[in-house]
Amino acid sequence: MKYAIDTLKKIIRAAKNGTLKRLIAEVRWIYAYVRLYWKNMIVYTLVGMGSTLVALGSSFISKDLVDIITGHKTGEVVRY
Repeated sequence: MKYAIDTLKKIIRAAKNGTLKRLIAEVRWIYAYVRLYWKNMIVYTLVGMGSTLVALGSSFISKDLVDIITGHKTGEVVRY
């Protein structure tokens, strides 16, 4: 409860000295900028996630291949 009261006091103090207005203005600017490029941001995020998945998949396949080769189970290499 004390934390909530302290946080509320900080917000009131920020509203009185103008910090809150500047913060709101900056958030509006960021929103306006993001609104122009939101499609690009989604595409780049999806591409990044896809590359992460490919990297993880290839590392698991490489691990299995190394295990097969060092275990001399060359018949299972064809499966990969």
